[in-house]
Amino acid sequence: MTVGLLRMQIVTAAIKSEAAQEMRLSSLQLQILMDLLARHPVPQSTSLFVDRYAVARPTVSDSIATLAERRLVSKRSDKKDKRVVNVLLTAKGFRRATEMTDWANQLLESVTALPRAYQEALLSALIRIIGDFTARAIIGVDRMCVTCKHFDRNRRLGMPKAHYCKALKIALGDADLRLDCNTYEMGKKALKLLSMR
Repeated sequence: MTVGLLRMQIVTAAIKSEAAQEMRLSSLQLQILMDLLARHPVPQSTSLFVDRYAVARPTVSDSIATLAERRLVSKRSDKKDKRVVNVLLTAKGFRRATEMTDWANQLLESVTALPRAYQEALLSALIRIIGDFTARAIIGVDRMCVTCKHFDRNRRLGMPKAHYCKALKIALGDADLRLDCNTYEMGKKALKLLSMR
């Protein structure tokens, strides 16, 4: 198992590194662009990246400053709290990030080639592993369904889509659960994970 996980880490790192080199970016800068693309056009605070990647604030700030110098992102103070800096892709950054999604698509192609039951098992395992990393303070709380206040687990027990999202007003099966959702709001389970740190 350990060898398999290490191989996946090596493959992922190699694919990301190749993509980052093509753009003359660090892996962190590429990941920031990818995260901004996934949430586009919603601006993201710098603290999101600090929490998500478990890296120091100055490291994230330096990476964002470089991206801003290259006109791939723009930085704006938050309207409600001027101390908070929000980051958004520029048009140039959006084009470049879209071009660079090939590295993620390579992984997705392999996963989507798996039978549906394997895909569901993989998603379930990822949710559990990420939850465990969060509980052990290895990473920050991600915007997953299972830690969201809108998530109602097993609301429709016995049905193929047993869960329910109150924000989106849709039923969800295990395969529909999201690891990163734009409608996420921290729920009691996330707060419980944070209190365990």
